Amino acid sequence: MMTKNLKVNELSWIVGGAQGSGVDSSATVFARAAASGGLHVYGKREYYSNIMGEHSYFQVRVCGRPIRSHVDTLNLLATFDAETVFRHARNVVDDGAIVYDSFLVGTKLDDVPTIEARLRTDLQTYLVARGLGFTIQDILKSAADRGVTLIPIPYTQLLTQVADENHIDQLSKISRMVNMFAVAASFGILGYDYEMMAKALREVFRSKAEVAEMNVRGARKAYDLVHGKFEGYPYRL
Repeated sequence: MMTKNLKVNELSWIVGGAQGSGVDSSATVFARAAASGGLHVYGKREYYSNIMGEHSYFQVRVCGRPIRSHVDTLNLLATFDAETVFRHARNVVDDGAIVYDSFLVGTKLDDVPTIEARLRTDLQTYLVARGLGFTIQDILKSAADRGVTLIPIPYTQLLTQVADENHIDQLSKISRMVNMFAVAASFGILGYDYEMMAKALREVFRSKAEVAEMNVRGARKAYDLVHGKFEGYPYRL
């Protein structure tokens, strides 16, 4: 059912992942696409270490008026790994949303070695207090219980489709495309014009036209999966 109280052109979005997994590219595409539609953007990158594989995230604030700072609220969390869900799910506002990999719901907190001991203990305490276990599914349930919209995306299935359509023999060759799936799913739930994302992809990958077009076609799959299907989510661009 369509929400009656839409919140238009005022959004705080975060994408996260391991260093080297394409977090910066994701944020660049998201910000450029928003700016192409006449919106104002403000970005802030955070990382825990320069070591490959360590967690990093990028926050992009989008607004219909000029902005010069970020905000502490989080309206939409875009993820493609387990650690980002564990680290940031509790920060999503009650009417916000989380995009996540549906194949990772069984991942346990102890399966993520890069989460530091203090945060691990804090998460365990938080989940135990709610009678929950220590998996992605549990942290997502705690969010859903607050009213957060959950948006499962079958990343591996989408990658397989892209690989088959482009005659690619190994998914590892296109594995970083999952970050663009996360961006596309974000725009899908926000009801934003996909052509703005396509334009941004072609700009970011302008030196690799073939790669750009494969990303444009592939990301559209994630966009179409969610577009128009989560009308209760109140944020729109």
